[in-house]
Parts: sequence; structure tokens; C-alpha cells
Amino acid sequence: STEKKKAVGQATEMDVLTAKAQVDAGELTLKGDESTIRKTAELLQVSLGWKADASPVFPEIPSVEESAVQQISLAEDSKKALENNFSLQINTRKRDLSTGDANREDLENKIKNQKEKIQSDMLSRYQSLKQALDAEANAKAAYEKAERSLKLGSVSVKARDKAKTALDVAVLQKRQAELKLTEEYLDYQAGVAGLATAE
Repeated sequence: STEKKKAVGQATEMDVLTAKAQVDAGELTLKGDESTIRKTAELLQVSLGWKADASPVFPEIPSVEESAVQQISLAEDSKKALENNFSLQINTRKRDLSTGDANREDLENKIKNQKEKIQSDMLSRYQSLKQALDAEANAKAAYEKAERSLKLGSVSVKARDKAKTALDVAVLQKRQAELKLTEEYLDYQAGVAGLATAE
């Protein structure tokens, strides 16, 4: 485009050379970025036990449906978390086998504190899960809005490009929100399975 401007007398030889230098610098940066990505991928593969030149296939991360989150019963899941927590089970067993009153009383206090911590941890996990669900809904709405903006088209190229950029950003934010929701859901399920913080 700078060469075209020069051809019609709107740019100088210096403008053309500056533009070419910028293109060359951009291509060099792109090659460096590609190399960094390749090296990072190889490091990840080796860290996970594959050879550096292997071609592992990573499965798609499953998405969490809103209905699965809506069906959660914090009260029921907190009861399950108390039943499944290994640290609490161990201390309960120690208390049941204890013969001394002082030791029994100490274990009773410890069990009581553990139960409170487990219930608090489950509440925290539940709240994080709900926040992730709300964030995912907001990201989805932003994505749909950006997609509509792009489909409507614009008179100017600049406005169209801006809408396309907004759509690209919304796509990334939506995927991040989906992944965060999945993470929080799995974290919540881990708490129910007995991994809630008890100490």
C-alpha cells in the first residue's frame, strides 16, 4: 500500500523503506513467536512423559451444563463431604478407640473443628461454582452480542474490523469462562468426594 502511494506521489522512498522494515520486523517477530510456541510445546510433552517429537492428542475438556450446576444441593453434598472426608474418618475412629477422657475430649474438639471447616470449605466451593456459572453466562451473552454486531455489517471497514475484534475477544472470554466453570465444578465434586479442607 505504501508502494501504491509512492506510485501516485503520496509517499516518499523513505516511507516505502520504513514500511518494508516494519514488515520485515513483524515477520521476524512472528518466526520467533512460532519458535517459542514450538519449544514450549516440546517442553510440555517431555514434562508429561512423551518424546519431544511425539504427536500426542489432547482430548477435548468436557463442558459443564448449567442444569448440572442447578441440580446441586449444597446441604446434601455437605453431608456427603462430611461422610467421605478421610481426615474426619480417621479422627472419628481414633475417638471411638480412645480410652482416656482427656484424649477423647481433645479429639471431640478436633472433630467439631474439622466439621466446621469442611462445611465452610464446601460453601466456598459452591459460591465459586455459582460465580463461575454467572461469569460463563455473561461471557456467552457478550459473545452473542459481538456475533450479532459482526453479522449486521457496518458501513465502514474500521467499524467492521472493530466488531470482528470484539467477536474474537468474546470467543476467548467465553472459552475461558467455560473452562473456569469446569474447573470449579470438578473442584466442588472433589470436595463432595472427601477432599474438602478439614485441617
